Order: sequence, then structure tokens, then C-alpha cells
Amino acid sequence: MGEPVAPRASTPSKRIIIAGGGLAGLSTSLGLAKLGYAVSVVECRNEWLQQGSAFGLATNGRKALKELFHSPSSLEKLLEKGIYIEAFDSYMMLWYMMRDALLEEVQLCPLIDVHLGKTVEGIDDTTDTSHVKVTVRDVESGKMEKLNALLLVAADGVYSNIRTLIGLESAKYATKTKWRGTIPYVPEGSILEPLLDQGIMPLESDESFVKATADGACHVTFFNFHPKINRKMTYVLNCSQIDIPLGTHPREIFQRLLPNPEHQLIMEEIYKLGDERELTYPLPIVVVELPADGRKGWGGKGRVVLVGDAAHAMRPASGLGGAMAFEDAVVLCRMLKDTTSSCLDSRDSTERLVQKFESCRFDRVKAIWDDQWERSEASYKRDWNAKQIGMSDEFSAWVKKGV
Repeated sequence: MGEPVAPRASTPSKRIIIAGGGLAGLSTSLGLAKLGYAVSVVECRNEWLQQGSAFGLATNGRKALKELFHSPSSLEKLLEKGIYIEAFDSYMMLWYMMRDALLEEVQLCPLIDVHLGKTVEGIDDTTDTSHVKVTVRDVESGKMEKLNALLLVAADGVYSNIRTLIGLESAKYATKTKWRGTIPYVPEGSILEPLLDQGIMPLESDESFVKATADGACHVTFFNFHPKINRKMTYVLNCSQIDIPLGTHPREIFQRLLPNPEHQLIMEEIYKLGDERELTYPLPIVVVELPADGRKGWGGKGRVVLVGDAAHAMRPASGLGGAMAFEDAVVLCRMLKDTTSSCLDSRDSTERLVQKFESCRFDRVKAIWDDQWERSEASYKRDWNAKQIGMSDEFSAWVKKGV
């Protein structure tokens, strides 16, 4: 932190800035660098932490990554770390493994610089229409820096600050809350030990769902990584309650929602073996709603384009949020490759490209967004028939086909 944002590349006139160093931002940077752009990624976090729960790499996501990765072997190495789930044709892995695979590629590319502890605080693409002037703040020192770029890519996630800066609505609360975290090692004799060979295992009780009519449903799901990482598990605790204050421990909620004594013993083991920081960090499940009319995309304007969760954060039902971000990166880079080099010369021509990209993606993203919402809602209501809405063989094949 504290160092000015300046790419190693000798072509600053071809600079693109990406706000956000998550999966969307890192994958997009790889695609843009392939086209010869100098890319500066600014990320508000000041270190790369090995946190988070499970990540599902769906078929269409793998196809997109194959096009984005610079080294053909990178995807193969990544998949070797994951666990193949045949029913979904998906690979389950720890979220940070996906992040680290992208980061490894990024760090080897001389056209990409990643700057931690930086946030985008201002955007001006009207004073001088030949570029966008981006104001970047150092989180630690507060120092401001102004940078010029041809394009600003908003990949700063569901709580996107870029959305606010360009006048778009913030994310919407989906009336659910979750805690997610890792159990690094399940010791011998633990009540969780029998679960090590059961894969993805939802824990739910009839009693809790009968009570759900008044108090809200809950899901407890374990993701077992024991086949790849000795005795490692992750968990996601979901409940349909809102406005849970930061610092709230799930015990306060799940003692009421899961009255089954056996389930409570399992929950107590999670509390004992889990990280206290993760167990006191409830995350509201929020989404970014798409506009009713997608002919002009989902909100990008001028020299600002949105990708991933910043554009269309969806309910986590089938692990397709990440795949949609990777598809965004592929389609955006294809469009830049297929257009003339002058397409980014002016604000107007850049905005036409931005709207073309977003409108091109709109119908596919909207169909998958709706499907994920419907099936997520159904899972809380235990309406398993409804969970199949939109997931006919034809729809599933269309999703897997990718872009």
C-alpha cells in the first residue's frame, strides 16, 4: 500500500482500470492483457486471505476460463484440486483456490498490476472525453491519486461503490442471512467425523421447517473436502431472517430454528472448531436486480462498464454467479478484439461498445438470474418440485453450453 498505481507496461495510453480484485476483476484482467491492454487492478483489501466457503466451478465457467487463462495447463491444475460432482458436472473447491489460480496467472503477466488497499472514489469521463479520470484513494494513508484510462471496469462486487458513483441503485436485500466459514481439521472422535465421506450434506429438520411459517427457515450445509484435503470441511449456515447485527453468533438464531438435540450437538461442534471471526460475521444475502428493459444493458455508461456481481449479483443456488462473471469477461474481450482500435477513442463510441456488450449479455444473464432466485426460494420452502423450475434438460444444456 502507499505506492502509486502505475502499470509496468510501456503503453499507458492503452490503460484499463479494473475496480475489484475478486474473481470477476482478475479474470477480466487476464482477457484484457491478452489483447495488449495495460491493466491496473485496484482492490480495497490489503491482503489475500484464505477465507470463504465452497466454490462450484460449473461447465460454462470452465469453458470461459479456458479462453481467459494464458497458460493451457492452469485450468488442468485447478481442476485437480477440486472435487468433481457428477450430478452437476461441476468441480467443488475452496473459494480461495479459484482466486489463487487467477492470481497466479495475473502475477506472471507483465501487462497487469494489482494494487491492494486502494478504492475508487471518483469518476470523471466528461471533462476530457478522450479518457476517464479515476480518483483512487489509499485506504491506509487516505492519499488520493488521479489516473487516466480508456475504460473503467466495475468488478467490485455486490456492494459495488462504482454503482453508487454512476447513480445506479445499490444491491437489494434478499431477506436471507448466512454465515460461512471453514473447519480446517475435523479431529478423530468428532461428531462431524461420520460426515467426512458424505460430500455436500444439508442438515435440516422437519421441526424447523414447521416453525418456519413464523420464524423463518434455515439451512445448514457442509461441503466436505476430505477426499482432497485431509479432514477439511466448510459450512454455510443460512436463515431467512434480516437485519442481524454484525457480531451476532449463529447460536443465537439456530438454537431456536433447529430444536433437534442431535442437530444442536452438530452445531456446537461447528462453533467449537470454526473460526470465531467467521462465526460472528453474518452476511446478508443481497442481489443486484436487473432493469426491466435490457436494450441498453444493465447500467454501464460512458467509459464505465459493469461485470460480475457488480452488474448482476444473483442468489446462490447452483454456483452460477462465478460462471456468469467469467462469461462477462470473455464476451467483453471478444467485443474489444472484434472492433476497431478506435472504438475507445471517444466517450460516445466507448459508451456504444459498453451498451452493446451489456445488452448482448442481458437475456442470458436474466434467464439464469431468475432461475437461481426461484430455486433458492424453493429450497427454503422445501418445495423440491418447484426447485426444478427452469432446469429442464434443454435449459440445463443451454446453460452448460456457455458463450
